[in-house]
Amino acid sequence: MLFSVIMPVYNAEDSLEKSVSSVLRQSCPDWELILIDDGSTDSSPEICDAFAAEYPEKIRTLHQKNSRQLAARLAGISMASGDYCIFLDADDSLAPDCVGLLKERAEAYLPDMIIYSYTVIGNSVETCPPRLANEEILLTGGGLKTVREAFFTGTLMNNLWTKAVKRETLIASFDRELSSYYSLSCGEDRLQSMLITEKAGSVLLIPDRLYVYDVSSESVTRSFSPENIAKHSTAGIYGEELRFIRNSGLPEKEYIDRLNAQHVKEVWHIFSRFYTECGKADRKRVTGFDWKSLYPAEAISDIRANPYLNETLKKKTELLLSGKTMSLRFGLRKKQAEKFFRKLLHGGNREK
Repeated sequence: MLFSVIMPVYNAEDSLEKSVSSVLRQSCPDWELILIDDGSTDSSPEICDAFAAEYPEKIRTLHQKNSRQLAARLAGISMASGDYCIFLDADDSLAPDCVGLLKERAEAYLPDMIIYSYTVIGNSVETCPPRLANEEILLTGGGLKTVREAFFTGTLMNNLWTKAVKRETLIASFDRELSSYYSLSCGEDRLQSMLITEKAGSVLLIPDRLYVYDVSSESVTRSFSPENIAKHSTAGIYGEELRFIRNSGLPEKEYIDRLNAQHVKEVWHIFSRFYTECGKADRKRVTGFDWKSLYPAEAISDIRANPYLNETLKKKTELLLSGKTMSLRFGLRKKQAEKFFRKLLHGGNREK
C-alpha cells in the first residue's frame, strides 16, 4: 500500500528542506512525495528540483503558475499514484511514524478517510490540541453524523492536513468545477474537508499525533496586516457550508444557527487579532475598516435570536456592524487579550 504525500510549495525556501526531510525520515518506506511549486519567486523551485534529482524514485516536482493552494493540491492529486493521499504544508512536518501507522490502520480497516491528531510547535513551546477522538473509532452509516456535526461544534475538522484519504474518494469528491474557489486565502481546507466527508462512506478516527504544525514560520494563514484583513474571512464558502448542512441530514435550523455563530465569532477573532497585534499607527485603519463586509448576510440577519452567541459577543458584533469600533478598546495587554479571545472562541481560529 502506497501513500502519496502532496505538498504545495510557495516561497518556502526557509522551511522546505525541513518539511521534505520529515518525509525522507519516515520509518515506513511506502510513500511518494509530490511537490507542487505554485509559482514561487524565491529559491523554492530549485530546492524542489534538487530533491527530485536526488530521489527520483520517491520525489516528483510540478512547476505551475501561481494558482493558490486549492489548485496546487488538485494538481498533486491528479499526479498521485498512491492508494491514499496525505497533505503536508511546506512549513510543517510529519511525525517519523506517520506513514507507518497510517498504513497499519488502512490495511486493517480500509476506510475511505483516516483522521488523526497533531502537535503544535513554535517559539520553543510544544502544545497538544484536543483530539477529535481519544480512542480508535470506525464510523460508518449513521455513525458518520459525528464527523458532520464536528464541522459546526469546533475547529478540529477544518484542516485537510490531519486526514489521509483514499485516492478514489478524493477523485470523486472533487469531480466538479472548483475554479471559482482557487482565489481563497482562508477556508480552502474546510471546503475540501466538507467535500470529502460527503463522499466518504467510512471514516476512521485515531488519537495518534502524526502531524507537526509549526506556528513559528511564516505562512499565508499567519500573516496579519491591516491590508489583508479580508483574506482571513471564510465568508467565501458560506454557500457551500449551507449546502453541506442540507445534504448531510443535520437538523437544519440548529446547524445553520451554529454556522452563523461561527462566522460571527470568526470576524470578531479577526478584528481582535488585528487590533491587538498591529502597531498604534495602524489601529485607526483597523477600526476604520468596513467590518460588515466580512459577514455573510444571513449570518447577521438576526444575531439576537442566535442561541449559540453569548450576550457579550452579540453586543460587540453590533458595535462592529454599526461602525462604532472605537468603542471596542479593551485596555488589555496583548497576552491578556489573547487569553481572553481564546477562551471566548473555545479554541481560537477556525482554520490554520
